[in-house]
Amino acid sequence: MTENERELDPVAQTVLTLVAARGMGQSICPSEAARAFAEPRRKKNDPTDLWRRYLPAVRQQALHLARQGRIDILRRGARQDPGKPIKGVVRLTLPGWAPDAAVKTPNDDPSYEEEGQEPRASRSPEQPTDTQVASQEKNGEEETGR
Repeated sequence: MTENERELDPVAQTVLTLVAARGMGQSICPSEAARAFAEPRRKKNDPTDLWRRYLPAVRQQALHLARQGRIDILRRGARQDPGKPIKGVVRLTLPGWAPDAAVKTPNDDPSYEEEGQEPRASRSPEQPTDTQVASQEKNGEEETGR
């Protein structure tokens, strides 16, 4: 055991051990680390979901390890920046093999704009979008064609 590992939190050691055991190109779920950490500490009267108590600590230590460059945090298969808030389902892996965060799409980011469309911030709420204009024109043609 190196000096760095002795200084690490026991939860961080568990995360590093599991990620290293899984190997390059594979990942673990934070709940796996929480379960692995909780089981040896389980007492007779503890609930079956004792591991849930340790999940926030696992996520916190994962961020700490990612900031050190010792692991990568993945969301939807893309490496996330540990300096920014990371919400939702994540996976933990050895550093260096996962792609950077994916390009934003309309489903990921409400501020995403399609090519040729005015940015939403500069468009007034009353001003219709291109799609709405096309729909109105189509409906207008149908009404006059009757």
